[in-house]
Amino acid sequence: MDLTFPDKVFYGVEFPAVVNNVDAAIEMLGGLCQISEVFADDKRRLNLSFRPHMVYAKPACGDGRSSNSFIMRVQRFRNKVTGELKLVPVILGRVSRVYKFDAMADFQFGPFERVTTTGEGPKGTPPNYRIFYN
Repeated sequence: MDLTFPDKVFYGVEFPAVVNNVDAAIEMLGGLCQISEVFADDKRRLNLSFRPHMVYAKPACGDGRSSNSFIMRVQRFRNKVTGELKLVPVILGRVSRVYKFDAMADFQFGPFERVTTTGEGPKGTPPNYRIFYN
């Protein structure tokens, strides 16, 4: 089997969470402009803010490292008559740099305020609080 690598070069980000919404993940990294600025300068760190809308939330920092990996897409084809499964790998390009969030994130405590309700809850229930700088 002859494997040829395309000339495309990618950057990788090892995101330390399960990504269900890609747009929200990009916003947590600072947006596309911020990401491209970090990728342009090898010495900069990639910031990840789990709460980007909160001013006082401290971001986790990811360090860039050189990498010797590649991105591969595997397509799965199933023959409807015989049920035979065929896997076709396609190499999309190589990953030259990966940003990893290895450092432990800081524990943070935000300023809270008590939510006032019209009536008191059952006896023994804790009061409701929310972060007041949304």
